[in-house]
Amino acid sequence: MMEVRVNDTMDVPPQIMESIELVRKRLSCMGDVDFIDKDLTGPATHLINSGGKLVRPGLVFTSACVLNQDPRKFVDLAASIELLHTASLIHDDIVDRDRLRRGLDTVHEKYGIEKAILAGDALISKAINMASSYGERVVKRAAEVSMDMCAGEILDYETQFGKSQLGIDAYLKVARLKTASLIAVSTSIVADFLDSGMRDTLYEYGMRLGYAFQIRDDIMNFLGINDRSRKDTKTDAKNSRPNLVSVLMPRYELGAAMEAVKINNHYLESAKDIVKGIHNNDYLASYAEFLKIEI
Repeated sequence: MMEVRVNDTMDVPPQIMESIELVRKRLSCMGDVDFIDKDLTGPATHLINSGGKLVRPGLVFTSACVLNQDPRKFVDLAASIELLHTASLIHDDIVDRDRLRRGLDTVHEKYGIEKAILAGDALISKAINMASSYGERVVKRAAEVSMDMCAGEILDYETQFGKSQLGIDAYLKVARLKTASLIAVSTSIVADFLDSGMRDTLYEYGMRLGYAFQIRDDIMNFLGINDRSRKDTKTDAKNSRPNLVSVLMPRYELGAAMEAVKINNHYLESAKDIVKGIHNNDYLASYAEFLKIEI
């Protein structure tokens, strides 16, 4: 089996780490007061309290620093992005019929499908509510990315259950809609709030980063070296789930994983290239470097 090396630690600037911890505290305080019916509290907060890495909030704060903003001003905005992500995981696990997430029972496994669906819906509504204080542009962007993720989930479902064929173009479309779109919004939504001319550059950086993020995950799943933050590493192959290594196999056979690594690292290099001219871009570049896979 091909030997790969992945990074598992990253130096995060203190002001970003402080803001991430504020998001963690904000989310950990969510309870009955946040939901009209207290029966939603358990299923809605199950994954929130399971120790997620808060990657997307971290990217919100990174872009704030790049734009010379105090990241602490965007704690609620970053938390709303994390709620959208969590809602997508709840619904994704239902569609995929997965039983584990982050080392725990999935929400539908623990609370039932009905409550899981409603919990995901409630988190989306809560996310939009939290984002609303940042203005119309931000709310519109949050709504658009929610629709993107739904479209990606449909394509994912159709692939898994034999309703469509999965080639490289279809794979990249699923990756763009399900994963890269939210990461791109995370890197650019502060620029949306500010109506900054850097918005498109930060969005494209996040899109390329998002493709690499998904491909890296696929490689780790395929090789069985993923960590507890993800699902059972064997379920991708079992359920014909979109995975770049599997998609590449007909063309590259035993070299498919190697080719996937090359594609991952290509996206990361292009992400670094697009922000080269941005002042204070060190953390943007270092995050791309963190996602690289060495062979």
